[in-house]
Amino acid sequence: MIVNGLLAFCHAGVAAGELGADPRQLGPDGSRLDDLDHRAPAGEVPGDVQRGRRGEADAGTPLVGFPVDVAVPPVGVTKTEGGRPPMLRGLTTVSFFADDVTAAQRWYSELLGIEPYFARPSDGTPAYVEFRVGDYQHELGIIDSRFAPHGRTGQAGGAVIYWHVDDVRAAVKRLESMGAMVHEEPVERGPGFVTASVVDPFGNILGVMYNRHYLEVLGSRAGA
Repeated sequence: MIVNGLLAFCHAGVAAGELGADPRQLGPDGSRLDDLDHRAPAGEVPGDVQRGRRGEADAGTPLVGFPVDVAVPPVGVTKTEGGRPPMLRGLTTVSFFADDVTAAQRWYSELLGIEPYFARPSDGTPAYVEFRVGDYQHELGIIDSRFAPHGRTGQAGGAVIYWHVDDVRAAVKRLESMGAMVHEEPVERGPGFVTASVVDPFGNILGVMYNRHYLEVLGSRAGA
């Protein structure tokens, strides 16, 4: 699996307009649901998740996320001065849009190596499908473009969401082979941080990143 976990997040809520209710909120019979308890429970992260790994490179050589085993310090949970968690507790769901949700589902199923665990409606052509992805079971949803809250300009833009990968250049190469177009070539942002992004065949920006902090957090939790 190329995509391991989520680094940054911007969730675009879908408004219910003339097209009716948000497809994520519809029951099998088309009725509106008040909550998402109908979803399957998230799978547990395997207990043998590898320890944190940090990319290193020779001096003068751009870092591309080649991992080597290193010891990493434990990482604690962020707290406010009052000892409470911050208002933004964590990353939950990324929403992409597509004119053809079925085609987008096939494309992302091939990329991720898994099928979506959730779809609405459950029969016929879906208006919304959702995958659970990576080390923390982050949610990646694909919504029919008709439900985009502000329409779509036809040009990729907005926030870039980065998913951790072990090798940025290899990830970009695979994405290109699947029909994605490079949005930004791999760039080293500092030791242990490399980013790149592509535009998927449906007009969404998909960011990939080697991020040593992500691996430090993962390593500290795997060893807890």
